[in-house]
Amino acid sequence: MTTEPFAESPWQSAWASVPGRSHVMNNRPCEDAIAIWRSPAVLTVAICDGAGSASHGKAGAEIVSQELSKYLGQNFHNIIEGRVGLERIIQAGLTKIKELSGTSTGMSDYACTLVAIAVSKDLGIAVHIGDGLIAFVKAGQPYNAPRT
Repeated sequence: MTTEPFAESPWQSAWASVPGRSHVMNNRPCEDAIAIWRSPAVLTVAICDGAGSASHGKAGAEIVSQELSKYLGQNFHNIIEGRVGLERIIQAGLTKIKELSGTSTGMSDYACTLVAIAVSKDLGIAVHIGDGLIAFVKAGQPYNAPRT
């Protein structure tokens, strides 16, 4: 899923998803989802992988990636300036899952991992829940940004 709110954006992106070895061996579908949100000033990318133990892991991955990518993009400066905290970021995805899960299934049925970034010029946000990795290269070298 790619969400592009503005026709013109300086950001370019590409992505691919390949089923893992256990998916192939067990004839299970890939449960990866990605959402990209762009504006002239901000690029956000949220990547999720549905938990294999969750009955609706793929749906959870799609919902969380879409909702979080949009939320990070629309609230980028409020997050950077500390006016929006981590709990509101996570709540953006949980609210949508709660709407869809109703009473027939539980929240854990939509479990997924998450790695997400939001960048604008020299500012950035990284969100990481579960397994996965966010890597950043600056001037051709791996860069360890300070945690705040």
